[in-house]
Amino acid sequence: MLRVVHCGTGNVGRFAVRGLVDRPDLKLVGLYSVSPDKIGKDAGELVGCDPTGVTATDDLGALLDLKPDCVSYFAMGHNRIAEATDDVVKILERGIDVVATSHVELVAGVHSREDAGPIYERVAAACETGKSTFFVNGVHPGFASDALPLLLASVCSRIDAIRIQEIAVYDHYIEADGDLTNRKLFGLGMPPDFQPLMFFPGDGVKLYFGPMIRQIANQLGHPVDDFTITHENWVTPKDLNTSMGLIKAGEVAAIHWELHGMVNGVPRVTIEHYTRVQEDTAPDWPKLPPADNANEDRFRVIVTGEPTASLIFDAGAENFGRNREEGGHVVAAARTINAIPAVVAAAPGILTPPDLPFYACTNLPW
Repeated sequence: MLRVVHCGTGNVGRFAVRGLVDRPDLKLVGLYSVSPDKIGKDAGELVGCDPTGVTATDDLGALLDLKPDCVSYFAMGHNRIAEATDDVVKILERGIDVVATSHVELVAGVHSREDAGPIYERVAAACETGKSTFFVNGVHPGFASDALPLLLASVCSRIDAIRIQEIAVYDHYIEADGDLTNRKLFGLGMPPDFQPLMFFPGDGVKLYFGPMIRQIANQLGHPVDDFTITHENWVTPKDLNTSMGLIKAGEVAAIHWELHGMVNGVPRVTIEHYTRVQEDTAPDWPKLPPADNANEDRFRVIVTGEPTASLIFDAGAENFGRNREEGGHVVAAARTINAIPAVVAAAPGILTPPDLPFYACTNLPW
């Protein structure tokens, strides 16, 4: 049984704790929290499951003294990048493996090293110092934009292009960072002439999603030469009451963008988002067929070639709690936690999804 210390009990991290508790080959031995109001509380109380006997502490050093096999680090949010990097480096230098949710400089490892900055270099050096292993699950929310396209590519005899689509309705979106993501990064709920951080000058969308495109293209043997970006808004003709608050007539209520990985001047790998604040906004833009058990974040992967292979990926989480958005949270958490045995068994260094063998959930109540 592998002993695990966990960090993070937010939107995604609380499902990671449940995964740790439910897997018979993993044992939760410590809980690290960066939130003062959570210190001293049982992990089960914080994530909504039965008591675990493990209480949250802010003493990372004491938890590392327990000599766990792995730390699952789920507090890598863009609002605390420096602090999270310091923690991860300290853990890895102690010779303890880490699995984590996405941080953009790390998600594609060596496949995107040319885009990497000082965070990547620090983590790589820490792995070398501690002879430890670091695996970070991808964005989007992992799996749909890294493993799934390569899985479909394995059934083709010729590949012309790969397109990964997220078609999302943010009518239940809970902001952990106020209005930063929806309004300032994406431009939703803003005037159409507002310049969102993600799209002007375009470095944001390339920074977040470019590593995934590079990873796929490199696995196919044709590295990306360049990126191109397209972006368009849909403006509501009437006032809308949304989970973000009031969006007035004349403000942006849906966005569509595409990031193309170019090979010899041709778009070969594309990540594309259609994001609405309500189901009936941007009615002429593409939608996916109804699903019986799906959250509003839905994905379609299309590998054009011989044959053309496509798949719609849904992740329903109606049984877990607050809203439909949580399907994506469960996917991100489970994909990361279930990787722990493979990561612990792997050679030191920064790993990406293609570096790991096939792995699966082992929580089988039957």
